[in-house]
Amino acid sequence: VKLDRTHGASQLARLSLEVMRAASERCKAASLEDYVAFMKAVADELLSARPSMASITNYVGKLFFEINRRSMDGDLSSVRGFTKAKVDELIGESEAAFRKAAEHASRLIEDGVTILTHSYSSTTMETMRQAVGFGKRFSVLVTESRPLFEGRRTSGELSKLGVPVTLIIDSAVGCLFENVDLVLVGADSILLDGSVVNKAGTYLIALAARDRGVPFYVVSEKHKFNVRSYIGEKPILEEKDSSEIVGRETSPSVRVRNIYFDITPARYVTEIITESGTIRAGEVAGHMEEMLKQTYLG
Repeated sequence: VKLDRTHGASQLARLSLEVMRAASERCKAASLEDYVAFMKAVADELLSARPSMASITNYVGKLFFEINRRSMDGDLSSVRGFTKAKVDELIGESEAAFRKAAEHASRLIEDGVTILTHSYSSTTMETMRQAVGFGKRFSVLVTESRPLFEGRRTSGELSKLGVPVTLIIDSAVGCLFENVDLVLVGADSILLDGSVVNKAGTYLIALAARDRGVPFYVVSEKHKFNVRSYIGEKPILEEKDSSEIVGRETSPSVRVRNIYFDITPARYVTEIITESGTIRAGEVAGHMEEMLKQTYLG
């Protein structure tokens, strides 16, 4: 999970749940107390692996909370069985939310439009896949998204769907905005005020969209709402090894920063499309409150 550079936040959240299931199956604890302690250690590792991805925090945190609560009136065998069943339930919940959010977002795509997207998002890909399935005809402008060029994967998958694609370098976005009808991006995390954490470069695209009067849409399941921001924690923006940018050879006097995520302020986000439908940035806090109630009080 920590080293994965291929999959989006939704996919990594489900992978993290699978890790928890595998840990439960392989745990050699002889007592319920030791089992819970082991599962907590695995959960803590996952929570720290990708701090910019709220979906991992929400799903793994919810799972461990349920395991711990079930351990108060169960035995080792029943809690282990509960863990497996709960993982399956949460993965199913995630997949359903993923498809529903994409379904809602696909309704924004009309015949003849040109969409700009950035990096690789399984949710935005599913949105456009569903739009193609509904018979919509559109074209897509895709940024390469340095340093690992996730946009190339996006363009390849869209091409296989028969969608006309133009692949551009990140810095050329401003030159081609006159042809763009809407921006559609995913999210790694959505903060309390509706600001969006996503692949570095998203903020600059949002600024260009505002300047051009182009709507900027974020498609995101609600499990990407960063409930840690609800209690005042600041988001952690991951940085990766500089070798992804310059290789191993660089001047010792040059500092290289490989920042993976940036924050797009809520004022530049037109709407957030979730499995529950379209919401405004100012409505995120209320949804977070409901999520917390359902997880820890329900």
